[in-house]
Amino acid sequence: MSGNGRSLEITAGTATQGEANTPYSFATQQVWNKQRNWYSANYGRGAESVGKTYRYAVWVKLNQVPVEPVTLRHVVVPWVYDGIPEDANGFTGRYSEAGLFSAALAATTQWQYVEFVEDSTNQRDWAIPATWSSITDVFTLWEVYGLPTGDSILIDDYAVTRTDI
Repeated sequence: MSGNGRSLEITAGTATQGEANTPYSFATQQVWNKQRNWYSANYGRGAESVGKTYRYAVWVKLNQVPVEPVTLRHVVVPWVYDGIPEDANGFTGRYSEAGLFSAALAATTQWQYVEFVEDSTNQRDWAIPATWSSITDVFTLWEVYGLPTGDSILIDDYAVTRTDI
């Protein structure tokens, strides 16, 4: 992962995921500065955040034309929430109540504008669930599926739009 504060570049390593051994890479924004982090201050304010709705979009550029389909996934995950499993380890252990958004990328090296849809509802708008009733740190992740080892993706101009106001 690299970036200059304006964009993010993720270069795929050798990790795979799932039965099909799909190439998998990810990057995350750590928020150990508590509520001074934008995501925690907006999504992690307990009852004050619950029910607010958002949409997500981003510009992306693949640096190589992929042979296989590539999916970009955006994750908004709370560290604490109602009903968190006792064995919840790391980010993926908390995905049961996370906002999980995906977009299939075109097989091109041109910049492409991606509008995410929420994985479980297939809708663009996502509401912070009632289970996020505790004040908590909130993390964001970018997951890339299908990007071969050594290939890279640029992520730029990330847009978060609140849709309930």
